[in-house]
Amino acid sequence: QNMGLRIKGSSTRSAAGKSFNLYARKKYGKEYIEYPLFSNTYNIDNEIIDKYKSITLRSVYSDERIRDEVVSKIIYGSKYDAISDTKKCIVVINGEYWGFYIIIERFNEEYFQSHYKIPKNDVSVYREGDAHNMKEYMNFMETYYKKDLTTKEIFTEIDKYIETNSLIEYFAIGIYIGIWDWPNHNDGIWRNE
Repeated sequence: QNMGLRIKGSSTRSAAGKSFNLYARKKYGKEYIEYPLFSNTYNIDNEIIDKYKSITLRSVYSDERIRDEVVSKIIYGSKYDAISDTKKCIVVINGEYWGFYIIIERFNEEYFQSHYKIPKNDVSVYREGDAHNMKEYMNFMETYYKKDLTTKEIFTEIDKYIETNSLIEYFAIGIYIGIWDWPNHNDGIWRNE
């Protein structure tokens, strides 16, 4: 189907292989990609997800990109983490071979709607550069930045706002596999309003 296409990420702009976000829009023909792109991706009601507003095509120009996909597959389905499913593909644009890519579910409001059946308007997603949700996140950080996080009372307060087991798992995985451009870049958090 006809879709919108944008380069994804900042480092990809200088790399030989570019990564892209693809967007289904009514003005291009269809409002959604209506196809089960990932054979093991189910929502909380155990129904296969077969409708996407957008997806990412991630260029595989280094071995760490393959590592990221392998790790995603290993931890996919974890009880704490929202993990995007992945699938390998070959990309050809206007008849030109672009190479080996990985299709990735986009981590956005539509992701939470399709996976958890949470209405888009009830989800806040914070990503780098997102000024709207950044204010709420920074207020939370400023509130607890100088508090003693080892006390049970403070930890209980934080646990009401953050799924701490998920956060611990997130950092443990990132540190273990040695992600070099994280956590100061390429991260995100979300919450159900």
